[in-house]
Amino acid sequence: MNARTHSLTERAVTDHFVLASLADEHVHWLAQTLVGAGAVEAATLDPAMVMQRIATLNPSLVFVDFSGGRAAAASAAASAVRAAYPSLQIVALGSLAEPESALAALRAGVRDFIDLSAPAEDALRITRQVLDNLVEPVSRHGQVTALLGARVGMGVSTLAANLAVML
Repeated sequence: MNARTHSLTERAVTDHFVLASLADEHVHWLAQTLVGAGAVEAATLDPAMVMQRIATLNPSLVFVDFSGGRAAAASAAASAVRAAYPSLQIVALGSLAEPESALAALRAGVRDFIDLSAPAEDALRITRQVLDNLVEPVSRHGQVTALLGARVGMGVSTLAANLAVML
C-alpha cells in the first residue's frame, strides 16, 4: 500500500508557542528548551506582528521577552495580547538581575516569569505547569428556541414549560 507510515522516533508537535522577542539568542534558547513540549515561533515585540502570529498559529501560550531594557515595548505587546485574547496565557522571559524587567512583567499581568539565567529545566517545568493549569473558559451562551402558536389555546406555553423542565 502507499499509505504513509510514521516512524516511532518522529516527534509529534502538539503545542505551538509564540515568543515576542527582539533577541535571536532568546528565541533559540527557548526553542531548544521547549523542544519536548512544543514548537516555538518567533515574533517581534510589535503588537500587530504578535497578533498576526497568534491568529495564524493559535498557540497554547505566548511568551514575551521583557529583558534588555525593552520593558515598555514588551508591556505594550502583553497588553495587546491580553485585550485581544483574554483567555490566552502570557509567560514573561527576563532576568532577575534586571529587577525592572520582572516588575514590568508583573504589572503587565503575566501568568508566570522565566528567568533566562536559570537552568533550562526551570523553563520547561514552568511551561508544563502553565499548560497543565489551563482552564477552558465557561461558555455562558445558551440557545434560544422560539415557539409560536397559530391560535390561542394550542398548548404552546405548556410545551415551553415542559421543555424547560426537561432541559
